Amino acid sequence: CQTDIKPHFGIGVDPYMPHKETLLGNGEFEIPFFYRLRMLPEALRLVHGPKIYIPGAPGYPIASWLEESLGLPKSPLIREGSNVVNLSLSIAKELGLNPLILVGVDLAYQDSDAYSSLLPNSLPSPQKNSADIIDINRLYEGEGVDGKPVHTLWKWIEEAKWIEEFAQRNPEIELINTSKKGLRIGGIQ
Repeated sequence: CQTDIKPHFGIGVDPYMPHKETLLGNGEFEIPFFYRLRMLPEALRLVHGPKIYIPGAPGYPIASWLEESLGLPKSPLIREGSNVVNLSLSIAKELGLNPLILVGVDLAYQDSDAYSSLLPNSLPSPQKNSADIIDINRLYEGEGVDGKPVHTLWKWIEEAKWIEEFAQRNPEIELINTSKKGLRIGGIQ
């Protein structure tokens, strides 16, 4: 993606092959990169800039065991939430960054695509079904930023809720969402 916007740092937590594809499409290889133990090793090897390890990995007890076995010191808890955007907000807060501007965090399908056509689309097309169980690919209807219905996933609804709670816990941080489409995230500009 060619823009004049240059990131200050990168973050990686996902153990999935699409993370490698996303990093291959990234033009900023020399920026500092925060990562968690569960990140896909093949993706982490693509990072050329300084690597900054973030301890812990909620839901992955082996990370804590390994850190303890290696004698790594305990560090303050950094709230991960349920995705890399949530973790990014926590890291930016700890770095004292303000304002925090969300770009491309629409948390909804646009024309049956989960991501911009400029990025690899690592999510399957949404599934319309009426199952009573939580299915990560089940299509839900949410309220869009314009008040109209949007198609979203359960996990994106949870991620939006986490961002709303982050804004409530940190009223001193100006949080701005630049998405003109997508799932409404309450309590932020």
